[in-house]
Amino acid sequence: MKTNLFKIFTAVFAVSAIAAILYAFSVERHQQIYIDLEKAYTDFHMKKEYDDKYKIIFESRQLILDSLKRNLVLMGKELDAAGKVSEKQQREFQLKQEEYYSRSTFFEEDMQKLQEKFNIEIIERMKEYMAQYAKMNNIDLILSGAHTNNVLFCSQKMNKTEEVVKYLNKKYDGE
Repeated sequence: MKTNLFKIFTAVFAVSAIAAILYAFSVERHQQIYIDLEKAYTDFHMKKEYDDKYKIIFESRQLILDSLKRNLVLMGKELDAAGKVSEKQQREFQLKQEEYYSRSTFFEEDMQKLQEKFNIEIIERMKEYMAQYAKMNNIDLILSGAHTNNVLFCSQKMNKTEEVVKYLNKKYDGE
């Protein structure tokens, strides 16, 4: 009886092992990688280029505001020095103040919109290039790590941030 039980156990074990081996060879492997999204975003040449564009636009608008403010301060000093101020001069001064605050508010809102537009364009381009990278390298899943991620641990051999950043920049630079 023990011999039959042992033979049955051995046969079941052998069949199970063979089935497991066949399953392992027949199952398609899914390759996954991890990237530090913040680093990839920061090191992407397009981001650096857009930061430079943003800075140029911001500085040119700041010059306009500085000029308006300087004229406003000078006008205020002139009115103070004159002593008696006419209604026309007061209205003109108020109009200049309103123009300064209006432009300041407009520039601030417009710069926020521009930053959002740039961020969207950069992220979309990164997604496009990462999809191409994944396809070229038979990658099924790219996990990202950033301050809002759900990845608690990732082996360094899965971390392909540097490789992906190089690919992103080569694609963007037209190489």
